[in-house]
Amino acid sequence: MIAYPAWADSGLRWFEVFDGINLADIQRQAKANRATVPQRYGVAALLHRELNAAFAEKKDVAPPKQSALQRRLELAAAKARIVDRKIELGRQLAQLRDTMPNNRRFGAAVRRQFDIHDANQASEMARVGRLYGARPDIYRGVGWRALVELASQATPEPVRLELEARILAGERVNGAEIIRTRVVRGSRGPGKAA
Repeated sequence: MIAYPAWADSGLRWFEVFDGINLADIQRQAKANRATVPQRYGVAALLHRELNAAFAEKKDVAPPKQSALQRRLELAAAKARIVDRKIELGRQLAQLRDTMPNNRRFGAAVRRQFDIHDANQASEMARVGRLYGARPDIYRGVGWRALVELASQATPEPVRLELEARILAGERVNGAEIIRTRVVRGSRGPGKAA
């Protein structure tokens, strides 16, 4: 993304290209070669090859015109696919955590099996996967940031339940609103009306 910002700035095309890349296969190839090259560099090189091929083939053809509504719908669908993938990964991380006796071993297993080196990211995904992995009625109604804030230990249970009810009722709830609600409720005590 740093070397080729035009690719990442291509909007929906960026999501479409990533949807067409088999990341599991790329990770397997990089993992098989990790004795020679660190896995993350192997993944980056293989991803570059796929991205370069995808963006190079589309240079000659002008993209068809889309309506604003169609672009919004496609963007929403792409975001939903990303949330679905993160939820699945979160479920796997939560299952792995249940088998580990402590955080140190869990962190080592996450780095080895999933090549995730950010402990906060792994913890967030596991927490969201555990709380909402079996709740598509919730996770398909909001974005990832909102799920992270809902599942946060800083969100009191009464606030979480109220926000979940609003999501189920079809209201739009985002991460910033969850933080604001948490702060307002936290200043007056958990569960008390603002």
